[in-house]
Amino acid sequence: MPTKEVPMLIEVPLPDRWIAVVGAKEPVRFKRNGRAYDLANAVKSGLLVAVRGARGHTQAEAAETMGVSHQAVSYWETGRRGPRGLYSERLEEYLLSV
Repeated sequence: MPTKEVPMLIEVPLPDRWIAVVGAKEPVRFKRNGRAYDLANAVKSGLLVAVRGARGHTQAEAAETMGVSHQAVSYWETGRRGPRGLYSERLEEYLLSV
């Protein structure tokens, strides 16, 4: 009888009670207080601000680390725009590089 492969998920603690749920073949998801978020909604809900604060980074410093403009970081944090494509990958790397 073939066994069903169960995906390995790892929970990575982040600042301000955020948790990243990372799987090998799945997009990164985020949780806080029992609620699940995709990347854009987690950032809009304060995740990027919490991570920046824990690292002592300004928007400009975080932007430089990710290779984006400080305006992009501001737009993401306020929910005016969400990260897309390559910028999503860079943002995930920034959030997860503890």
